[in-house]
Amino acid sequence: MRLPVWLVSTSLILFSICSNGQNETEPKQRPAETSVTVFGARLHYVDAGSGSVVVLLHGLADDVGVWESVIPALAAKHRVIALDQVGFGRSDKPLLDYRAATFVDFLDGFLNELKIDRASLVGNSLGGWIAADFALAHPERIERLVLCDAAGYAAVAKT
Repeated sequence: MRLPVWLVSTSLILFSICSNGQNETEPKQRPAETSVTVFGARLHYVDAGSGSVVVLLHGLADDVGVWESVIPALAAKHRVIALDQVGFGRSDKPLLDYRAATFVDFLDGFLNELKIDRASLVGNSLGGWIAADFALAHPERIERLVLCDAAGYAAVAKT
């Protein structure tokens, strides 16, 4: 059976980021849960580790819980932030025009509130679309970009 190239590539990238030699029997530290207000909406997020910033962006119908298994490994070397995007999880759900550009604006505001100038973005599905759009709109703020089964490529390619 031949594995898709994107799966192999993503696995290798995540493996290289996550491999830290940590003993799996060691107790894992729970990430700090908090929130910040962006454009009048409260955004829930978890924050763990220290070092270069990695922001995890979930997909449609998900929340920060989708990243629960990878946060401890990433947090061994990086500051890892996973947010419930506006309209999802424990974040506010205001009546908005929910478009990719809306999420990009909220991500920009979120990073500004946390005083983060540059970050690596990891986006899954809808989160990948948002990460790609954000990278196009704000290339100076991107350290690295990882897209996992990202949606919206055709829409991004037309801009």
